[in-house]
Parts: sequence; C-alpha cells; structure tokens
Amino acid sequence: MSLRHLFRYPRFASLMILVIISAQLTVMMTPYALQRLVDAFGEVSPTTYSLFRFTYLYVLPIAGIRVASLLLWRTGGFLASEVHPKVMRDIMERGFSAILSQSYRFFSDNFAGALVRRAQALAGSYRSFINVFWWDLLPLSVTILGSMLLLGLYSPFFALIIGVWVLCLAAVQLSVSRIKLPYDAERASKHAAVIGLLADDITNATNVMLFNGFRPEQRRMHRRLEEWRFFNIKQWRIGETGAVIQNVLNFFCEIAMMGLVVWFWMRGQMSFGTVILVQSMLWIMFDRTYKMGQIMRDLYEAGADALEMLDILDLVPEVQDRRGAKSLVVTRGSIEFIDVSFRYRDEREVLSGFGLTIPPTQKVALVGPSGSGKTTVTKLLFRFFDVQAGTITIDGQDISNVTQESLRKAIAYVPQEPILFHRSLLENIRYGRPGASEKEVIEAAKKAHCHEFIRAFPEGYETLVGERGVKLSGGERQRVAIARAILKNAPILVLDEATSSLDSESESLIQDALKKLMRNKTVIVIAHRLSTIMEMDRIIVMENGRIVDEGTH
Repeated sequence: MSLRHLFRYPRFASLMILVIISAQLTVMMTPYALQRLVDAFGEVSPTTYSLFRFTYLYVLPIAGIRVASLLLWRTGGFLASEVHPKVMRDIMERGFSAILSQSYRFFSDNFAGALVRRAQALAGSYRSFINVFWWDLLPLSVTILGSMLLLGLYSPFFALIIGVWVLCLAAVQLSVSRIKLPYDAERASKHAAVIGLLADDITNATNVMLFNGFRPEQRRMHRRLEEWRFFNIKQWRIGETGAVIQNVLNFFCEIAMMGLVVWFWMRGQMSFGTVILVQSMLWIMFDRTYKMGQIMRDLYEAGADALEMLDILDLVPEVQDRRGAKSLVVTRGSIEFIDVSFRYRDEREVLSGFGLTIPPTQKVALVGPSGSGKTTVTKLLFRFFDVQAGTITIDGQDISNVTQESLRKAIAYVPQEPILFHRSLLENIRYGRPGASEKEVIEAAKKAHCHEFIRAFPEGYETLVGERGVKLSGGERQRVAIARAILKNAPILVLDEATSSLDSESESLIQDALKKLMRNKTVIVIAHRLSTIMEMDRIIVMENGRIVDEGTH
C-alpha cells in the first residue's frame, strides 16, 4: 500500500529512486578510487609525477566522489521531505475515511482508543516501511548487484560467493518472518487493547474516582500489559535469533572472500590495491546488512501494525447505499413501518411484525418498558441497521433505496445525553448545517435559549466546550443540541428521551425550545416525562417489539 500511494507522485518517486541509486553507486566508486591510489603508490615514483599531477589523477577523484555522494544523499533527503508528507496525508485521510464510513455496529463493537491507535499505526507503519525501502533495502540491493558485477570482473568466484551469501540471507529472513509475523500480529492486537483500555479509563475518569476504581483498573491494565509483554518478548527473541544467524553468514562470507583475495594476491594475480578494493566492498556490504536484523524487526512490527488497519480498509460497511440509490425527496414527511422485523445479530427479535404509520407533521410519543424496542425504531429510521423483514418508507420512498446521506439530512436528532465535539460552541451548533452564517447560528441559539449562557462566557461563541462537552451542564448541552437541530431545520425530528434528567428550570427552557423546534415537523419522541408526552398528538405503547396500545393523552 505504501509504494502504491508513493507512486501517486511518479515524478518525485522516480527521481528519488534515480538519486538514491546514483548516491549508492558513488559510495561504491570510493573503493575503486582507493585501489587506483594504493596501486599508484607502488607504481609511481616522486620523480615521475609532480605533486599537482598526482593529486589531480588520484586524490581529487576521491574528493569528487565524496562531494557527489554527499550532494546526492542530501538531494534525496530534500525530495523525501517533499513527497513523504503528502503520502502520509493521503494514507491518514484514507484511514480516517475508512473508519468514519463504517456502520453503527462497527463503532459499538470497537474501542475508540483502539481505533485511534490503529489509524496512527497505519501512518507509522508507512513511515517505517518507506524509510527501510529508501534508505536500506534500495541501497543494499544496489550494493549487492554492484559488488557482484564489479568483483565478478576480477573473478566469477567473488560473484558466486556473494550470490550464495545473498540467497542464504534471504532464506533466513523469509523463515524468520514466517515464524515471527503471527507474534507481531498478536503484539499489535494486545497493544491496541492497552490503548483502548487507557482511552476508556480516561473517558470514564469520573466514574473511576467515584467508585474507587483506581486499583481495579490498575490491575486490569497490568494484565493487558503482561499479555502485550509476552508477545513482545517472543517476537523480539525470534528477530534476534535471525540476526545472530545473519552475523554468522556475514562472518563466513567475509572469511571466504578474504581467503580468495589472499590466494589471488599470493599467486601474483591481484595487486595490493585490489585487495583494498575487495575489503572495502565487503565493508560497504556488511555495513548495509549489519543492522538488517533490527531493520527487519522494525519492518515486521510496522507490517503487523498496518495489518490491523488494513483489515478496516478492506472492511465493507454493514449498511451501504444500493447501486443506483437516489436522494430522498421529502415533500410532506410521512413515515411508515410496514411489517418490520429486526434482531441484533443472534439475539432474540427486538421488533416482530412491527407496523406504524405517522402522517405528515404528526407528533408521536413512543412509550414502554426498557427493551421494548423504542430506541431500535429510531435507529432503523436512521438506517443504522437494515431490517431483516419489512419496509420503512418516508413519503412512500423505501429508505433502503435512497442514499444514507440524503436520509440523514432529512432527520434532525436530539439525544438524551448530547455528546459535543471538543470545538467551539459556534462550530458545535453549526454542525447541524455547516454552511450556515454566524447570524443564523445565533438565531438558532436564541430559539433554543442558548444565547444567554453563551454570552456569559468570556469568549462567547468561540468557547471550547471540552471533550464530549464536559465544560457545560447537562441542560446547557441539551440546549446546544436543540439549537443544532433547529439550525438543521429538517422535516423530521427524533427526540430520544430528550427531556429526562433535567432540573425544572432547564426543563422549562427546553420545553419552550422544543415547541419551536417541533413546529410543522413530523416528530418521534421517546420520553417518560408527562410534560413531554402531553405535547404529542398520539401515544404509542410498545412491549416486546410490538405495539400493544395507542391513543392520546
């Protein structure tokens, strides 16, 4: 995936490959220049060449090679600084889109912290992989091929030894990766669980304090960290074993090469300068492979981290727009549930043969005991899940045949416990209609009785509300949610127990705001408070996924 994203910028990618290959070739030219210099010391006398000529022929080339190498490596670095942030941005955007495009069940089944960690790991794995590719694997490949070609000119035995050495290294790395990768995957999974638990505890820090949960949470975290430590040690030891085998191979390769060099030199078939050339080439190769164990360990870990996120990138959302889905067009706002049956996975049926017709602009209260299916009705209306049987229509249009975006655009929602973004009050209200002007936001806030308490803040509408809106009281968060719904001005409104758990003053303000919000809209309310129910045109009593009674107050 990393290289695919990289080659979305072919000019930079191709230029980087060319520059890095050239840079490594200049590094490999240094031993050849040294060979010429050493041989010249034995062949040239001070009377034969002047200092200037000797320096020009044998010393300046070494300096030129070093300067060229430095310039090429730094050029590669500047090219990387141009393209890598772009690729990082592309990968992070893809991860962001892949997560947020998932369906409701995905978020209810996964820790938020673990998902954040996976998205971060995807970007980190790209960074690790691309660094290994550019600055280690590509130069190493050039070094090995260049060494085989250059030393093969002196003797095919040199090329043969290098070739056998490379094949042995490859076999070791493949074997190590096959054994190590499952442990890397488990380590990444356990690490994600640790981050998920940490995020969960931070989110519920107040509960931890109220219920003296510090020590239980500490023990729970210790167990998670021990699981992570176990797999971390396993994969680390496997990697180190591979590194030891690689070092042994390097040792025997060096012994074989130097033995061959000495044999040629003693037979008078190789100059002392060529001995320096061969040894220098070996040093360059071994320098490139010396840290290969650590490099491959980092690469395996990066791959394991990426695999978790790649699963999400390949995950098809549970609820998708059907091919040819059209935008929902709401002209009146009538809603109809026709013989709807639904269950959550393998659980019992939550709704069974459920039928409900709501005429345009009618206000309906759903009441009944917990687990009777009230909230499920609203989730199905938003198409968070697809029904197993039956049909749900809005103005005669099957909601499974329209786009999810247009469906949710037509429905405003005020939850019992509004969760706000850690952004300004202006941004939170404007979330209902992103293109709204500041004047329209303020007007919606006034209708929801938000304007007064917002103006009391030193920064007014630019006040940050804190994570999940913790800086606001429950009633204030409720009114912000109502202001957001007012600004959205959707033809259908869902209130999920929107007036419970409020003091009398807040309820009075919110009831007034809701009256304004519900005007000329089709409304479904899940509520227990009589004051809310009294405002409804119709009351539906539910039990065990069925309507058992209905009427008016």
